[in-house]
Amino acid sequence: MPPLIRSTDRKTRETVFRFSGTGFILFLSALVAGMGWAPRTADAQALSKRDVLVVYNGDSPVSRAAAYYYAFSRQLSQEMLLDLSIPLADPMLGDPADETITRAGYEALIQAPVAARLAELGEAAPLWIATVMGVPLRIPDDSESELLLVDSTGASVDAELAVLGSGLEGSAGILNSKNPYFGALDGFGPWRASNPDSPLRYLVTRIAAYPTERDQFELPASVRSLIDGAVAPSDPSAVWVVDEDGTGTTSRSPVDLGLLRPATGLLRFLGLPVLHDVSTDVLHDIGLIAAYASWGSNDSNRFSAPYFGAIGDAVVPGNFGPRSISATIVSTNARSFVAPPIYGQSLAADLIDLGANGVAGNVSEPGVFQVAHPQIMFARYAAGSTAAEAYYASVPYLGWQNVFIGDPLMRYVDDDRDGDGIEDRLDDCTATPAGTSVDAAGCSSLEFCRVLDPVFDQSSLIHACLGADWRGNETSSHKPKDCDITAGPNKTLLCVVGEGAQ
Repeated sequence: MPPLIRSTDRKTRETVFRFSGTGFILFLSALVAGMGWAPRTADAQALSKRDVLVVYNGDSPVSRAAAYYYAFSRQLSQEMLLDLSIPLADPMLGDPADETITRAGYEALIQAPVAARLAELGEAAPLWIATVMGVPLRIPDDSESELLLVDSTGASVDAELAVLGSGLEGSAGILNSKNPYFGALDGFGPWRASNPDSPLRYLVTRIAAYPTERDQFELPASVRSLIDGAVAPSDPSAVWVVDEDGTGTTSRSPVDLGLLRPATGLLRFLGLPVLHDVSTDVLHDIGLIAAYASWGSNDSNRFSAPYFGAIGDAVVPGNFGPRSISATIVSTNARSFVAPPIYGQSLAADLIDLGANGVAGNVSEPGVFQVAHPQIMFARYAAGSTAAEAYYASVPYLGWQNVFIGDPLMRYVDDDRDGDGIEDRLDDCTATPAGTSVDAAGCSSLEFCRVLDPVFDQSSLIHACLGADWRGNETSSHKPKDCDITAGPNKTLLCVVGEGAQ
């Protein structure tokens, strides 16, 4: 093994990857090499995490590419990838008919294999599931009833998977489907452990966008942006936007006052930059957006279709920053991700094209107060919850039409367990003692030198240790040395802090 080379530039660090499964290795190696992307050194030793079960349709190369790229971005083990076989009219995901599946089809082709994989994983089974474009979006209503909220058997596929193994599977309407996690403040793991009989079994989100502008691996550009933006650093200057309808009509005011306006007070309490519009204007050309709540195409003064994006001389609502989220009061904004889109109401996919990394939506009519509540979703997300936790805490009913597009593990700001000012996602040393000076990778001089101790061989250790540069500020002579060699037990050599790092 070659000597370890440290660098303050994470993208140029030399790493060694080990995967299980030849096909998995070859695909991911080609994917990473072709896209010029690599994970951090601390996470690059193996794909071993079991945070999320990724469910994709192996009959679509687009679905497969998106699933593998997401799994690699989160360093998920191969067993966290579940390859379903769901027949498609168009494997490149250009046919809207493929976004709907019958109840019987859902149970046989999605529900059963997902349940089987979770059972196989046993105690290692995650509480988070990510479905991937190519897996159908919705199960249609077959009740033939006019009582939508009571008798409808329609639901999003993701909402059904969230109650997998509970008594709410296949339940009609919302009368008996109250979400016990609605408004909860606890993280889902601890909450789930305290509520083992809850019908909310898993937090399920979706990786999806328009399947266009694909690269040589069939990964759409918008999907890559969706995944990459979930781990890119958030921008503290980005604004949290709440755009009310502002007309004061009886059909709009209750929602403005009940769902939108309360979000602004909570966000300001958290010290965040808020842009709150109560006029009849539709906000546009916003420089950088952290979160966006509005009426979308239901705004009384909306722009024309496509409602979001470049429309005339305006960009509606503007550009989204990394780790941004959105919730609009629109009944069917997640009804389709096929391009070119067919408009009626505005679409979540257009917000994703503008850079949004998490969008709450609905695959069919949910009823106005059954949508995700922005005031809860934004406040929980801003306070440190994952996107999936923030979203599910904002949805009042389970097994319904709701869906969230984005990485379930995304956080607006990551944890910093050792309080050294380096977020855990960027910190190679997450247990540095309080008050210790660290480098750009979050490591003290002692931790930096100590990591070189595993001896490849004595000559390699000497070369790596004496040439190590803790803060990337040495001259080529490496004097004074940041790390030095000392004698250890049994005539071994150890790498310790040198005079240059004192």
